[in-house]
Amino acid sequence: MPKVTIESVLWFSGNNGIVLDAKEVLHWLVNGRMIDLIDAIEMAEKYKSHHLMREADCGQGSGILSSFEEMSFDEFLGVITEYNRHEFQDDLNQKAKYEACKARRSEFAKSRPELVLALLNRGDDFVCAKQGCETTSDIAVDHITPLSRGGTDDLGNLQFLCRYHNSVKSDKIERGDQ
Repeated sequence: MPKVTIESVLWFSGNNGIVLDAKEVLHWLVNGRMIDLIDAIEMAEKYKSHHLMREADCGQGSGILSSFEEMSFDEFLGVITEYNRHEFQDDLNQKAKYEACKARRSEFAKSRPELVLALLNRGDDFVCAKQGCETTSDIAVDHITPLSRGGTDDLGNLQFLCRYHNSVKSDKIERGDQ
């Protein structure tokens, strides 16, 4: 559980809340730093329940702050900034992947009739490939290795699945006959 210190006047953590040093508070007040003291308390109040603090404080502690015992407020803000940068990049990557897969699926939809014919010409029956399922209606062309995981439209990566089994399979890599 990290203990975050703001100057020498206070420290905070998720489990302990805000702890003020009485001597330092008096010193700050005598030296006309009441506004600074209020700002420090407001900052501690704002960040003591930050989700990264909660992750570090709960149970055995997890997350990027759990390895810290004590840190300055500036170090704390640096860790949060770096975490947010990585989260933002992960979000951008996920969005780019989603858009690429969406475009790829649109392209696949245009070639679906040719792929159905190619699968039938290869000798595949127009029936769900899932073992034990004999559905012959509402059949989808399924990618064994999904497009989102780098799958292609090669015939070796395609199979017929009913909509139900296609939906249950989701983005898993799995052949219907297994």
